Amino acid sequence: MRSFFPRRHKRQNEPKRRGRKSRNRFALELLERRRLLVAGSVVINEIHYNPPDKTKPLEFLELTNPGDTPFDLSGAHFTNGIDYTFPAGTTLQPGAFVVVAQNPTVFQQTYGKTAIGAFTGKLSNAGETVTLASSAGITLD
Repeated sequence: MRSFFPRRHKRQNEPKRRGRKSRNRFALELLERRRLLVAGSVVINEIHYNPPDKTKPLEFLELTNPGDTPFDLSGAHFTNGIDYTFPAGTTLQPGAFVVVAQNPTVFQQTYGKTAIGAFTGKLSNAGETVTLASSAGITLD
């Protein structure tokens, strides 16, 4: 049987180890730290579908770009759940967030943050699938 982990060989000038002998016949070696490079992408990371004040249009979705390059949202749209299409020139920078609100004015008055929108439709409090597609119709999230 061949080991996937190379055995550690004693070097000539290495001092002897004292104490308990290890029963693990495989020695693990540390690998250098690596960073996974991810191209620009978009993820729906928050869906606020059941606001505490039912008299105000406070539903919203938050999107983020976990990648390391800007992501162009021009023409991207929601195909399930709500109806909203991102205007031309909308770009999401790496690590940035954008909020799509049912009513951006009410959202800013309530939370003190800027949002884009307004989307039409209503998010179901009983659960539903919300899908974001590119302008070409490819599912993004």
